[in-house]
Amino acid sequence: MVQFTDLPTDVVDTILTSLPDFRTLSAAIKVSKVYTYAVFNSHRQTILTSVALNLVGPSLPHALKVVHCRDQPDEIINLKHDESMEASKAFLTSLTYRQRRFVEKSSSAVQKLEDVFSQIYKDRRSPTSVLTNAESLRLRTALYRIWLFCIFIEQWNNDDDDGDENEDDDGNENPWARWNANWDAVVAWLAEYDTPDLLDVVAVAPFLQEVLRRIMNSDPENVGAVYGQCSSVHSSEDGVPQSYLPTEFPMQSNPIHNPGLVYDLLRDQRRWKELIEGSEVSAAMFKIALEKVCVAKNLNAETTLAVAPLRFINEVHGADDKCFNCDEVRGMDLYGPPNWHFLGGVMSATPITQNLPGLLLRSPIEISVISNNFFNRDDFDWGAFTVEIFDFEMPVPEEVVWDKEQWYCQTCITKLFTTRFPWWWMARPKSEHAPAKENCWYGWNCRTQLHRPGHALKLNHFCEPTRDDGKSPEQAWAQVQDSDA
Repeated sequence: MVQFTDLPTDVVDTILTSLPDFRTLSAAIKVSKVYTYAVFNSHRQTILTSVALNLVGPSLPHALKVVHCRDQPDEIINLKHDESMEASKAFLTSLTYRQRRFVEKSSSAVQKLEDVFSQIYKDRRSPTSVLTNAESLRLRTALYRIWLFCIFIEQWNNDDDDGDENEDDDGNENPWARWNANWDAVVAWLAEYDTPDLLDVVAVAPFLQEVLRRIMNSDPENVGAVYGQCSSVHSSEDGVPQSYLPTEFPMQSNPIHNPGLVYDLLRDQRRWKELIEGSEVSAAMFKIALEKVCVAKNLNAETTLAVAPLRFINEVHGADDKCFNCDEVRGMDLYGPPNWHFLGGVMSATPITQNLPGLLLRSPIEISVISNNFFNRDDFDWGAFTVEIFDFEMPVPEEVVWDKEQWYCQTCITKLFTTRFPWWWMARPKSEHAPAKENCWYGWNCRTQLHRPGHALKLNHFCEPTRDDGKSPEQAWAQVQDSDA
């Protein structure tokens, strides 16, 4: 049997240059610490460059600049915009193990963000990127460049603690000297980019903010707390809420986070509070820096700041597609099996439970049972939930014929959830959402459940009334309000 060490050196070299990442390369070298390492060492720069290109692709020079400036943030301003492959080759040979690991992580982050970007803005049917090579390179380049901006601002914030450099000649603290110097430096750095490249950096910011907004809104404890409900951000002319696709520079209060952190949030969304604390870059600072760059480059600031993520897309797939139910053209604002997982970022439990019968919607106990045992669960899956709602057989006739293989706008799919949820919830095994309880005589019309927690906890009120006091739910609620007054 031919051993690996019996292979010609040019074959070993070809094998090493075809490996997908640095970890695999390291494992391959360890096959023979003498023979394989000797081949690697004799072609170190070529092999490292090939593996890095396999991993990162043509945006490699921009990725390596992020790696370099992450360890030496002061170099960002001094580093000229030399993004040639030759400069990258020289830097690759000096990468430490930790830096190589960061190259791998940053590549995974940018790839994942490209997949999300593609499904939000180009083709909602594909969970993986369908961007063209040119679109992909522009997007990835912009992501790495705004990453550099975030690194610089983070370093800027850290410099605020350096008291010695913030003092004037009399020993008095003079923070404005450092502030102005930083502004001049970041403006000069950004101004070195050609106008199209600068506009790409501007256009990628709303995308990062949109991903973060969806992550935060998918947390039941935070729905609407920071970014507001989806319907308050973007609505069509007739007021129908749609998912937020930024068409202008977002609100200044929305922070920008570096792509690596956004990637971490996508992998572990429940940790968003812990991960983003103190790491945000003020969008207002980004906007001010860009306005200064516009003056330096003689650009129209209003037009420059209005560029949107769609700038990266040459053609949107399905832009004229219609909702299967209402027949309205919604394009990328449609939801089907491939993108049901996006629903958690644009919806909440509130509209889904608004059609609960009787007084249940006003009962804090019943609502908490639903929230704590369903929507607030760490393992809650919007995709699986949507499948169950579509598959549920309603015990009463419906006006709409629903097909889970079709595409629906947010308004119509909310209507589906609102209509079917109460019936679906009652049909679920009791053990799944609460211990078995004796039914209250007055069921969901019971007024006592609203002001006596003990009664609400003891009996089940998610049931039809077997006794009736002759009052409608509206009359009963009015009586409760009068008694509380």
